[in-house]
Amino acid sequence: MNCESGLSLLGRLSVRPSLNHLFGESVPPPQFPVTPVFYSGVLGDSSVPESFFMEMICNACLPILYRGVQINGCESTVLLFNCDHHIKSDVLGGELQRRVKNISENHFRSLPKEERKTKRLTSSDQWKIVKKSLERVLIMEAYSPNTLEVGLISLKNMLNGNLNISLVLISGINAFYHQVSLCTGLYHNAYLRRLLSILTDSIQNMNENLKILYYQLNFFNKTDNFYNFSNPRDKLYGIKEKITLSKPNPAGVYTVTYNNTHLEFRTI
Repeated sequence: MNCESGLSLLGRLSVRPSLNHLFGESVPPPQFPVTPVFYSGVLGDSSVPESFFMEMICNACLPILYRGVQINGCESTVLLFNCDHHIKSDVLGGELQRRVKNISENHFRSLPKEERKTKRLTSSDQWKIVKKSLERVLIMEAYSPNTLEVGLISLKNMLNGNLNISLVLISGINAFYHQVSLCTGLYHNAYLRRLLSILTDSIQNMNENLKILYYQLNFFNKTDNFYNFSNPRDKLYGIKEKITLSKPNPAGVYTVTYNNTHLEFRTI
């Protein structure tokens, strides 16, 4: 009989922050724990997936409120496995600053003139929001297949140790496939199954607010039938949804398709 540790029990029962504002105010977060993200662009073009993950990080880590001002974040800690190294912390910090500045300016314009001096968000307030939000972003840089696998195996302990983590992002989950294939001869589907099996084992019995999104590189430029799971006993059967990112238009706007919903975001 397996015995559950006190830390594991706490991680399972504790309520993590809700991600209700992850996609905006009107669209709920993914229903299932693990959701793959696909991009229809060419291999090597990372601007859209990078922008989408940056969007998710900002929406998750920003506060819900600050001094009575609606920021509309989720106030959640984000854990990023950065496998393709396209997401940079300095760019993320700049994007958070831009968003908070826009919120501050809109709030300032909405105030009566006599209240602007006392109720506006000062530059100091804005920096505090950005600084606290960045503290809720944990980045694990993976430079080898072993680093990624060890990180996924350790995920359960990381989640149990930080009950504020509601969002886990994996940028380029199959980024090390060619390296592994050269050494082992492993086929892509088998390699991806191994990683996802480790992932699903690590998040068993976690609170329902925990969501994992991973971006998968399209190495073979064809429709992937890997997710056509039909056996409920399959360990990966719970991966039932997907998010698809379109190519950006000339203005840099791309479409996110999820659960029959279409959202538009701009590349960062």
